[in-house]
Amino acid sequence: MPLVLALIIHLITGPLFDYVRTRSSCSLTIVRKIFHVIGTIIPAAMMFAVSQMNSEEKYAIISLITVGFGFHEVAIMGGFAFVLLDIAPDFVGILQGINNTIGLAPGFIIPMIVSALTPEVIYYSLSILKF
Repeated sequence: MPLVLALIIHLITGPLFDYVRTRSSCSLTIVRKIFHVIGTIIPAAMMFAVSQMNSEEKYAIISLITVGFGFHEVAIMGGFAFVLLDIAPDFVGILQGINNTIGLAPGFIIPMIVSALTPEVIYYSLSILKF
């Protein structure tokens, strides 16, 4: 459900952003900031609402998570995803590669650091798996 709603909002946000950008007297930066704020405030409000609910309201929780996940696409499509294209259109590929390398590096660096700092925990957990 969250991915289906995200796809629908993804397909709506692009043309909506272009319409607002052409019809508005605001600059491109202001329009991007407005879309980014909408795409982050609504999911934050949904997650806060979920945190205040109890487990008996599981359908409402799933609905709020779905709406929050879907509206994050507003921030992606109208906000930060295409900023590099605005800044340097000739170097988007290189900049996106650098951006992804820096952004994804903790995913493989942190486990190596944790394993170096806690070798006995890893050894202990592996010894449990032996038959």
